[in-house]
Amino acid sequence: MTRGRLAWIVAGSAAALLATFAVTGVLVLRSDWFRERVRRKLVAAVETATGGRVEVGSVTFDWSRLRAAAGSFTIHGTEPPDKPPLFHAASVALDLKIVSIFKRKVDLAALDEAVCERVMHRFDHANLNLDPLFADRVPTTENLCRAIFELLRDKVPAGELEQVRVEETENNFFECSAKG
Repeated sequence: MTRGRLAWIVAGSAAALLATFAVTGVLVLRSDWFRERVRRKLVAAVETATGGRVEVGSVTFDWSRLRAAAGSFTIHGTEPPDKPPLFHAASVALDLKIVSIFKRKVDLAALDEAVCERVMHRFDHANLNLDPLFADRVPTTENLCRAIFELLRDKVPAGELEQVRVEETENNFFECSAKG
């Protein structure tokens, strides 16, 4: 057997192995097993971050839009059983953006803390008409999105906060970005 033929066999075998891994990866990532595993990890991470009890109904991932969504997302704090939970949303969505594998990683714990401190505690079950941020503007979803961006901009490393998106429904949302 010549070196050229051996090189082709090795290259073909490597390509076949890579294709097999890719197909297997896609099948695993689309499986119910993987979605349930992600749901359990999400619940554990949010419970650790908030110290509360968390319920998540379902987790989905749309590969074509790089969008993850959790349905029936609830965080229980120290409220009595007959009171509403600390936080509830029919759905929570996360749009992912692949920037670069060479950029530094975002400190998710610090981001979570900033969102809880600056956004959730301030706006959850609050009358936005009484909030000083809306003293000179109407508290529409668009203005809420801008206010959240302003509140988080200085808590995230310079240039790292690219966009905030607030959804009223799946088809009605507002985005505020550093680009304007």
